[in-house]
Amino acid sequence: MPLTREEFESAIPFKTKLVDLPDGVQVIVSELSVKDAEELDAKNFPIGPDQKTTVAPNGHDVRWAIACLRNPDGSRMYTDADFDRVSGFSPRILAAIANGAREVNGVGSGTNPVESAAKNS
Repeated sequence: MPLTREEFESAIPFKTKLVDLPDGVQVIVSELSVKDAEELDAKNFPIGPDQKTTVAPNGHDVRWAIACLRNPDGSRMYTDADFDRVSGFSPRILAAIANGAREVNGVGSGTNPVESAAKNS
């Protein structure tokens, strides 16, 4: 029997993934909505004055962490206002979080999209 809109929306949760960090610490990363994924893409790959897509010079892993890290209740752990705070994390920690976030979102199979773009250009 087909679902109603409300049944459909409540039946399909966003995927999450536990990411293992050093010292036995785990964090949760979540799949993004289409809206959130498009906003993240716009920040990481802005349109330049010539109307061509550019690559933001830094902060890709920071923005992935901010967008996808979740508290145990599913709420966002960080917001865009926390950019400086999150960018103070160890590169090793940020890479693990960002790779887990990309993996759960089906983007680049856990690879860094900036590095992939550079290799393919």
